[in-house]
Amino acid sequence: DGKIDTLIVRIQPYDNFGDLIKAAGSVEVELWNLNKPEGQAKIGSWKIGPEELKKAWNDTLVTNYRLSFDVSDKIDKFDEPLTLKITFTDHLTGKVFKEQKVLEP
Repeated sequence: DGKIDTLIVRIQPYDNFGDLIKAAGSVEVELWNLNKPEGQAKIGSWKIGPEELKKAWNDTLVTNYRLSFDVSDKIDKFDEPLTLKITFTDHLTGKVFKEQKVLEP
């Protein structure tokens, strides 16, 4: 029906040597429409704890954490850019990593 039902986010943590690792941690995901007025721009936010994140590890064709979020009640149509913000907290080192990406329609 052309409606967006699911947001899929893939996270690939790398160590200092550039090797992909299964890092223990937690993730916060935010989805924004920065074209909306202030106070209406945030579409949704989700927090994934270490136990849930551990279950999201996907070691098939593309190794990563694969997170799925239901956005069927948050996005009517995908006709303008959305901004995805991800914060990963490594529970071993305490380091916080942030990434932001624009999703084009």
